[in-house]
Amino acid sequence: MHRLILLVLAAAALLGLLLVLRRRSARRPPEAVEPAEPAALPETPETVESPRAAEATEAEAEPVAPLEEEPVQAPAVTGTAAEPAAAVAVPLPQGEPGAADRTPEPAFAETMEPVAPAETAPAEATAPPVAPEPVAADTPPGPAESGPAACAARLHRLEQQLRARLEAAIAREDDPQRDRLQRALVLLNDRLVHLDDSCRDEADCRIQALALLDELAGDGADTAAAAAARALRADDPGPAEALFAALGEGADPVAGRAALLGGRLADGRVDLERALALYRRAVALTPDNPDALLVAGRTARSLYHYREALDWLHTRVRLYAERGVEDPVGLALARRELAYTCVLGGQQRQAGPLYKEAMTALARHLGQDHAEMAVCWQQIGELQELQGEDDKAVTLYRKALAILERQRGAEDPSLLPLLDRLAALCVELELEEEAVGHYTRLIRIRERILRPDHPQLALCAASLAEACRLLGRYAEAEAAYRKALTVNEAIHGPDHPAVAAVLQELAKLCAGQGRGEEAQALRARADAIFARSLEAGERHTGQESLTLDL
Repeated sequence: MHRLILLVLAAAALLGLLLVLRRRSARRPPEAVEPAEPAALPETPETVESPRAAEATEAEAEPVAPLEEEPVQAPAVTGTAAEPAAAVAVPLPQGEPGAADRTPEPAFAETMEPVAPAETAPAEATAPPVAPEPVAADTPPGPAESGPAACAARLHRLEQQLRARLEAAIAREDDPQRDRLQRALVLLNDRLVHLDDSCRDEADCRIQALALLDELAGDGADTAAAAAARALRADDPGPAEALFAALGEGADPVAGRAALLGGRLADGRVDLERALALYRRAVALTPDNPDALLVAGRTARSLYHYREALDWLHTRVRLYAERGVEDPVGLALARRELAYTCVLGGQQRQAGPLYKEAMTALARHLGQDHAEMAVCWQQIGELQELQGEDDKAVTLYRKALAILERQRGAEDPSLLPLLDRLAALCVELELEEEAVGHYTRLIRIRERILRPDHPQLALCAASLAEACRLLGRYAEAEAAYRKALTVNEAIHGPDHPAVAAVLQELAKLCAGQGRGEEAQALRARADAIFARSLEAGERHTGQESLTLDL
């Protein structure tokens, strides 16, 4: 009986824990250490200097001084809410100038368990790359499909495969593999949100890979290259990736190109460790290639190798700065990329001047109402939220959202991370009416771009239900909870603790409306699920003990 009571109490907390993790996972700053000097933050872009002065700034900018390794710490707010500040993860617009610089970091983790950020490790101490795991196929690959729909289908299939591997890793308590797969799922779901950019990147990578393979095949003498090209055209990039990795280790004139393309193919299936190993080789062979420096820096940053990321992105800023005013927007985006990495890597003192230069150029060349400026306002809002300035953060999120809605429309998927943050913060600030509107839009957009049993739909429906309940809109709350229940049952089956957690919330909602019998039935089903889960856990523990005794 005591054990059953504990299960009931645990059920009541589980759904709330999921919501808290969803709201807070993106708000975790780098681990705090001894405070460092605050960064000098840029002035508001509303007061952008004159065109002549801005042009002189871009043309005469000194390359950024090499960055010293500093301990990781939480960024400090040193200006008002209107000042551009150090960046955090943001949704970035698609199809704009310099789009190659704007693949966003995921704004939050929707995966099955929370993962604490890995400690920053020096580049020389990084873990060895993980060999790619083959994806099982029941039939040989046929002719490859092309276009956004086929690209989306491939990403969805990969997401389901990774999720199945994640569940297996959790079941066997393989924590390193679990962490890798969770990180991969976060990045993959972000690519689904920015589907147009993802499909363009995939198409560009495959076009370049096929061009190199055809060049290597020549008159047919290189049968390995010809076979890899045929496989890639049939939607199997494995042979091309393996061939490029081997070429990248040699002294062939195309070794740098091969290593970069091999890394991009590995990146396409979200094998970050293998991709980083190939990118390292590409940068070593072509140190002045800004494309190689960008993808290498981002991948190192995603794997928490900040020293490498800072070095590579600093070199990239220097290369752009040497061009003067030839590409001012590219230079501004390169500086912003470096500034963002400075913040994550504990280099806050370096971030402020970089952001000031970047935002001055963006405001002058793109305009105050450009989507890139919305990105900047959201970055400031996220930093304010990290520092507990929630009222200021909401104001800035609204400003960013208004710009993106004008530029992209109210239903564009690129709004999802911003809407997520704004909705969660509105609930915390007791602005539930506004939160309901944001959550309703989130569900509408996600139903359009995600499969019906995607976990993000369950989390979003549960969040909407909670906001409606707080407003006393119980019929809407019940409908949202039942939607979350349906999605969780589709994902996990009818006897999973996640299903029981939603049943608990439904039972409380029914009880509050005087529907006692219905509430009792829901509660009894939840209790039974938890009891069976506990029994299964005890059997598993007993089998492990028996194995150890033998």
